[in-house]
Amino acid sequence: MDRNKPENESLSVLLRVADGFAKEIAEQRRAVNDMHRRLQSLSLEKCQERLDECRARLLEWSRKWSPLVTALLLPEASTPDQVAEAVALLEKVYGNLQIANDKQYRVRRIGEDIELFEKRVSQVVSAIDASLSAMPPGMR
Repeated sequence: MDRNKPENESLSVLLRVADGFAKEIAEQRRAVNDMHRRLQSLSLEKCQERLDECRARLLEWSRKWSPLVTALLLPEASTPDQVAEAVALLEKVYGNLQIANDKQYRVRRIGEDIELFEKRVSQVVSAIDASLSAMPPGMR
């Protein structure tokens, strides 16, 4: 029976060692789980900080954007694409206005040239025959 005693002691020692390892592994698992929770919490905090930063930048952009949009007589909620379309349309309108102004200037110049031509014709007609100057220009 003396033989069974060392085996029991050896088994008892093994069980204590195994129990120690099991406790150590359980503690390590708790530590790992704790670290995961902390990382998740930090990650959420960083996301929230980034979100707050983005909101602040958007608010600042909106403060600068609104007066510009209002100056174009567009709704404050206009998107950059909508403003770009409006500006493109305005550029087209202003381009057409410039063309109209150029044509109006040209018409005015043609009218002035006609008046000058008629005046010179009247002078030439008067110089040739004074009696013809009393007649309208189309009848001469």
